[in-house]
Formats: sequence, structure tokens, C-alpha cells
Amino acid sequence: MAASKNEKTDAATGLSGLMSSAVCALSSQEATDATRSESVKATGPACVMESVQSTSSRLAESDGTRRSRRWSFAGHEPPSSCTRSSAHADDKVAGCLIRLQETFWAALGRQIGKRPMMWLSFPFLIYFALLPGTLMGPGDGKWLWISMTTDFLAEFSFTDSKEWEDYQSGVQVFPSMRQVSLAIKSKSGESPLSAATLRESMKIVNTLRHETTIDYQGAERSFEDLCKRSGKNADCYAVTPSSLLLGNEANAQMRLQDLSDLENSGADASARANFLLRGMHPQQLAFLPLAIGSGKTKFPGVGASQEQLRDWLAAGELLLFTFNLENSKAALEFEKAARSKFVGFANANIEVSFYSTGSLGYELLAIMSDVIPLLLVTITIMLIFVVLLTGADTRMPGETQIMCAASGIVIPGLASFASIGLMGYFGLPMNILCGLAPFLGIAVGVDQLFLLVSAVNSVPLDITDPSEVLAIAMPRAGTAASCSTTTATIAFAVGACTSSALNGFFIFCLALVFVLLLNFVGMMTAVPAVLMLNERRIEAGRRDLVPCLKRKAGGNGMSTSIMINKGVISKLAVGPRIKEFFAGHAAPALQSNLACQLIGAVLMISMLVGSAVVYPQIGKGMPDSYFLPDVSVTQDYLKDVEVALDANVPLPLSILLPRPLLHSEIYRRKVQTLFGELANRSDAILPPVCWVKDVADMIPAQADKATVANILGHFWSLSVVEENYGWDRVTSSDGDLLAARCHFFAWQPMDADKRFLQANELIDYASRAGLEAVAFHESFPIHVARYRKIKDAVLQTVGWALLSVLLSLAVFIPFRHAVIAVVMVAGVVLVMFGFMSLTETTFNAVTYSTCVMAIGFCVEYLVHVLHFTNHGVPADSGWEFRVAHALDQVGYDVLLGCSTAFIGVFCLSFHTAMCFRIFAANTLVITTIGGFFALWGLPACLALGSRGKRALLCRVGTQPEASIVEASADTAEMDAGETAAVDTHIRNTELGKAQAEIKDEEVAASCVVHA
Repeated sequence: MAASKNEKTDAATGLSGLMSSAVCALSSQEATDATRSESVKATGPACVMESVQSTSSRLAESDGTRRSRRWSFAGHEPPSSCTRSSAHADDKVAGCLIRLQETFWAALGRQIGKRPMMWLSFPFLIYFALLPGTLMGPGDGKWLWISMTTDFLAEFSFTDSKEWEDYQSGVQVFPSMRQVSLAIKSKSGESPLSAATLRESMKIVNTLRHETTIDYQGAERSFEDLCKRSGKNADCYAVTPSSLLLGNEANAQMRLQDLSDLENSGADASARANFLLRGMHPQQLAFLPLAIGSGKTKFPGVGASQEQLRDWLAAGELLLFTFNLENSKAALEFEKAARSKFVGFANANIEVSFYSTGSLGYELLAIMSDVIPLLLVTITIMLIFVVLLTGADTRMPGETQIMCAASGIVIPGLASFASIGLMGYFGLPMNILCGLAPFLGIAVGVDQLFLLVSAVNSVPLDITDPSEVLAIAMPRAGTAASCSTTTATIAFAVGACTSSALNGFFIFCLALVFVLLLNFVGMMTAVPAVLMLNERRIEAGRRDLVPCLKRKAGGNGMSTSIMINKGVISKLAVGPRIKEFFAGHAAPALQSNLACQLIGAVLMISMLVGSAVVYPQIGKGMPDSYFLPDVSVTQDYLKDVEVALDANVPLPLSILLPRPLLHSEIYRRKVQTLFGELANRSDAILPPVCWVKDVADMIPAQADKATVANILGHFWSLSVVEENYGWDRVTSSDGDLLAARCHFFAWQPMDADKRFLQANELIDYASRAGLEAVAFHESFPIHVARYRKIKDAVLQTVGWALLSVLLSLAVFIPFRHAVIAVVMVAGVVLVMFGFMSLTETTFNAVTYSTCVMAIGFCVEYLVHVLHFTNHGVPADSGWEFRVAHALDQVGYDVLLGCSTAFIGVFCLSFHTAMCFRIFAANTLVITTIGGFFALWGLPACLALGSRGKRALLCRVGTQPEASIVEASADTAEMDAGETAAVDTHIRNTELGKAQAEIKDEEVAASCVVHA
């Protein structure tokens, strides 16, 4: 009763103050033009100052009284009043849609209040129906129980690129190769050409060639068996230093013993190199650069002198072993078997690192396993955070809702895995990016819990019917949640549509669309039901964490529950403190404090300008090592090769020649020209291997078809030709030549820029040769095409996502507010680009995902703030009051939303793979900058702009007194017509009048002083 009397007294004081300001304005307005100046001096300032003092005294009341007068509503404003005041003349569509939404949410709230158990079960039935789909997805690897694809080429290549089309056209004719590679070096740092190191390498070669077996076609098959399974040795090959330097197995042991004797006699590395070079024929010499890593000197070439070859070989640092099999199921099984054998290769004398065609895929599964403990830590931290913030933030003082808070973690987690199950039903493969779905689901899904808790807490305690409580609370939370969820969903849906050529990113965006939708369904049905069940529990006197037990009364007459509530959670009072900060400090400061407005605006504009300046410096491309753990056998291999081969790797380029026309002299000349140019390149490891060129060199210039046919027949009758080139031709059943393949081995730079330039040159050689030749290698669609297309793809996706968000926001909020939100989201993306430039992060598949996330995440923060600048605010309000009102109403919720997003990805900063750390860093920047823009930067700019506009109107001679009269009269008329609403929602009505009073008084005071 005392509180009610205080509220009515406060309302009466507010009405009398407002009428006082209106009388002052009227007395000023009634003065004639001749005496206007004197009248203003005599009465205007006094009236204005009196009103300002009255307002100041009311705002400086005790904390208990101010709590009912602070910016946030203590009660609820009816939907009709809210929509009437928010529907501006130029936003009729938005106003109508808001009314429809609020009507829908009020009706849904009533249904949930009547049948809370049914609505609590509803989303969980959906989740559990979808979870079996997690067992049905395609893939060749497992993360937890979920199948995931390890095909890095198919997932992270642009399938609409020329490089992808060329690669597919090549492998359709000539199957690709699967490769197993080893790098061996001495642990003591001595030359790898020592007898001990070569002896160990021979054991490894023997293990891989003969002892590593798979079950194929009902029998145990080794590498040699697979090579000979079709009666020829042409579809596989191995390059090993031991066979090149020591010869075949019969001679290898003798030469190894001689080398050991030479070492014992004190011979240095040059003497040992001389010995190993003795007796090597040119073909063996040509393959030495593929078997010996010597980063200090460049291979001098097959025709170099003995001294040059000796010096190069003596400087060798690394032994490289390569086993190649034609891509098939058997080759895949052999690769897996070789990988499992690898663990036994290293010993006390040598270090062995491993790489294979499927290494990236296998390592992706390994880094996904490292995600599991981080996910558990994230869930724990998030649970503690949510319980601290909302566990004691109930509508009934002194009570708790810890189980309700916990449900805010369970629902996003289940929604994340349910989305994976839904994709499994559709047969969509999961990839490494989809493993981020649980983190992101928890990060963004919890936000709606805060909205719902705040909305329910705003309902007066005298309303006890759960149906009516939710009918009042749901329109406020539902409209904000549906707006933000819709825009975020559309942003990710557009990201999926515009990235369909990059399958891994397409699947990632689609997974997030499902996560957002499923989480929204759960949050807006199950959480309100849990909140109402919690109130029933309180009324029934049952315990929070164990509702099946009745709570006992304490010694002082207080219930055990209330005594517990006065423990850690209530004493910390984290939530109330933050709310009080926004209500008592942030909102008033942004409304009236010029320094606060200037600092926020300057900081935001400085970040935008600085980011725009450094944006052009962002590079493109990403090394494979980013997708590997910091410590792994594959990472070790790449590091060893980078050092030993001077940041280059061997590139076995294939060149497809469809229907070679060897009977044409012009065609033969073009073939000779093409491969002559390739042979003269500075990055060539050895001359091109091409039987077509060899035959072209044999054919006389004026040879007829019969002569060409005879030469071809003789050429292919040679057993050595069939053995080495049989796999490089395709013939019809009639013996006609359909296609040929040639090979070119070159040093491919590991640097993204240089690799792109080299690939373009090689592709250009083939395309302009006039042979319809196609140069292809799997690194071209993975690295080269992605380097060329990734930046344009990012910017295109961002542009379309921003446009779609603008159109969707225009449905929910006034169009000018939608424009403001989209501009700010674009600003967040720009600042993230600036961060990428400063940290030397490039445009790549990982940053592609975070760019779209910046739109999907930050639009939510900005929409909440802009929604409440228009929701429950009189139409003639200035921006200073609008942003202050919005910060008080939703600033706490936005801050918690940013915090949960921050917590959700923070643990990924400690992952062992660089790709996850980049993802976490960019996401943390997104949430931090998005929160700053929403809570300070944008409100400061809007308030500062309104202040500047008012000052400009005063400067150009606008008479503010008339506007005071009109505004006061309109407000008085509105209040007179809503007496009943004032009685029921007194604080809301007083808030509208107080803001009009303060606004008019500030305008009048500033203009009168200026006059």
C-alpha cells in the first residue's frame, strides 16, 4: 500500500510539473511580437528554470523511489498502446506487423500458461526425433558418433572454378593418385647420407613395400601386389633415396657396407657424396631432387659436373620417400595401413614425419577430437554465468530459478545436435566447420533466455495467472526475439545460397540456419513454460534444484529457499547491479552527457576510418598447416619440407591431351613447343615426361599416316615403354588413341601469392598451346582457385546478406531504423576487416565464415536496441530519450548476449589448430565491436546528432516556445484520453510525460539562453 501511494504521489508530481512547464510555455507564447523579447526575459527563463529544478529534484530521489521512476518500466504497457505510439506516420506497415506479432505472442503466451507441460515437451519431442539423423549422415570419419567427411578437396574447393573443371575433366580420363610420403632426418644433426640413416630408411622402405598389407579381393596384398595386380607396374611408382643412391636390393647391402667402411675411415660428407654418385645413370640423377632435400643449394641439373653434384648432395638435410598408387578403394586402404604403421618407424637415431593424400582429412578428425574438452569447459562456464545472472533474477523477490537458467544451456545444445541430425536425414555431409555448431548454438541461443526473463520480471506481481503473465510478457520478448532470429537466419541463408560453390561453407551456413530456427522454437516455448512452472514451484513451497521435496522453514521463520537465496547468488547481485548501471548511469549519460556522447561517437568513427584505411592490405589464401594441430606428424612433415626444400614442394603436374593428332605436322610442332617451354622453366625439377613428345620427335616432318602408325606401333611394342607409359594413354576397343597424359615436375612455392602466379602461368601454357591441353593438379582447385575467388566471394556474400537483412528488418521495424542497423552491421564487418589486416589474417575459408557471422550475430544486438527506441516510446520523442529508453529496456540483455557469444567461442582460442584460433579471435572481435556499437557508439551518435539538430534549429531562429506548447498540449490531450491506462500503468505513462517535459525544457532553456 505504501508503494502504491508513493507511485501515485510521484505521478501527481510528474503531472503537476508537466502542467507547470506547459503554463510557462503558454505565457511565453501569448506575448506580442513587440514585447516577445521582454516577456521571455521576464517569465520564460524563470519558468524554465523552475521546471528544470522540479525535474532535477524528482530525478535525485532516494534509490527506492527512483527504482519506480528509472528508465525501465516497472509494469507492462498494453500492446495497443505500444503499437500505437510506435507506429509512425511513415511506418504503417511496420506498425501493423508489430500489432500482428504482439497479438500472436500474447495468444501463444496464454496457451503456454494454460498447458506449460505440453509446451515444455513440444521442442524436446522435435529434438529427440531429429537426433537419430546424426547417425545417418555420410562420411568416412567419426567425430563422437557423428559421421564426418574427410574429403578436403571436395569440401573446400570452388566447384564453379575453371581449376575444378579442369581437374575433374582430367581425373575422369586418368584417375588421380594417392600418395604416401615420409621425411627422414638424423636426430644427431649429421648428414642423412650416413650409413646408419640409410640403413634405417631401407628398413622403412621394405616395411611399406612388403610388410604393409591390406585385405583386397579376398587376399592380403602389399604395395608391390597392388602395383602388379593387373599384370603391369605402370599404375604405381615409388621414389626412395635408398634405391636411387644404393641401387636395387641385391647391390644395396654391398654399397651400404662400403659406405660404412668409408665413414669409419674418417671420410667427410663430400667423400661420401662422391661415393654415392659413382655409377648413377642420368635417369637416377634426374629424380634426386625428389628424394633429397637440400635447402641451402639448388639442384644443378643432370648435366652438371661431378663436383657440382657432389657439393649439392653433400649439403642434403632430408630424405624424402614417396609411394604413389592409382586412386582406388585399395589405395585408400593402403594409405590408412601405412599411417598406422608409421608409429613404429621412429627410433633413437632418426626422426620420421608423415604425409599422405588424406592427411588433412585425418587431421581434421583429430582436431575435432580436441574440441570435445573445450566444449565441456564452455558449457560449464556458460552454465555458471547464466546461473549467476538469472538464477536469482525472478519476478518474486528472494526466490531462485536455477533450473530455468540451466534450461537455457540445454536447449541450444540440443538444438545444435538436432540440426546436425536434420542434415543427416537429408544426406548432407558434415565437415570441420559444422563441428563449431554446438559452440555457436550455445553462444547465440542463450540470448533469448535473458529477453524472456526480463519480460516476465516486468509483469506486476498482482498478476498471478500464468496465462496472463505470459500474455503480457511474450509480446515484448517475442517481437524482439523473432526480429533478431529472422534477420540472423536470413543472413546465414543468404550466405548458404551465395556460397553453394564452396560446399564446406554452404553446409556450415545451412547448419547455422537450422540451429537458429530450432533454438528459437525451443526458447520461445519451453523456457516460458519452465518460468511458469518455477512460479508454481515457489507457490507450492518446493525446492528449486529438487522440486520433488518440500522446503523447510529456517530458524528465523524464513524458508530454506529464501535463506539460500541470501547466499552467494543474491549477495553477488550481478544482474541487478548491471541493470542499475544501465538505468542509473548509462542511459542518463547517453541522454544528456555531452562528453559521453562525444567519446562514444569519436571511438566508433575512428575505428571505422582506421579500418577503411588498412582494409586494402588484407591478403588471400591460407596454408594447409592452419588445419593441422600444432604438434602432429603432418605438421612436422610440412615444416621439414619447408626448411629442406626452401619453402617449395614438388608439384607433379599432369597435362591431358585429348585425341592426340600425331599424324598432323602442325600438332606435333605445337607439342614440341609446349614441352620445350616447360623444360626451360626455372622451377622445373626435371624435363617433362611425355611419350607424345617422344613419338613426335621420332616422326619425320613430312610423314604420312601410315608412317606415323608404324612408328607408333614400334614404339608401343617395346616392353620398357609399356612399363613406364602404359598408364598414360587411353585407347578405344579398335585401338584408336583417345587421350594421352604427360607429366611435368616443378617446384611449387608454399607462399600463396607465388603459388597462384605459377599456377596461372602453367595453365596459360596449356591453354594457349592450341592442343586443347588441360593442366591439372589437386592443389589448383584447393589453393589456386580459392586464392583467386575467395575475396570476391566474401564481399559478394556480405553484400547480399546486408541487403537481405535490410529488407527483412523493414518488416519488423521502421525503415529508417533498418537502414541504421544495416549500416552499423556493415561497420562491424569493416572493423573486423581492419583487425584482419593488422593481425595479417587473410581472406580464407575460416574468415569467410566469420564475415557472415558478423552479420548474423551483430544484427541481433543492434535490432534489440533499435526495436526499443521505437517500442513503448511516444512518437514525438527525440533520439536522446529513445536511446536512453532502449538502453534501460534492453541494454542489460544485449550486454549478456554479447557476453554469452564471447564465452561461447573464447575456449576455442586455446585450441591446438590455428584455424580454430583464427575463428575464435575474429568472433571475439565481432561480439566486442558489435556490443560496443549497439550499446555506446550508435546511441552516442544518434543522441549527438539530435543535440546538434536542436542547436541548429535554435541558431537559425526557430521559435522553440511554439513547439513546447504543441508538444505539451498533445501530451496532455493524450493523457486525458487515457486516464484508465494511467491508473493501471502509472509508471509507463509518467515516463512518457517526463521525457517530453525534459526534452521541451532543454530545448526552451538552450534557445532562451542563446537569445
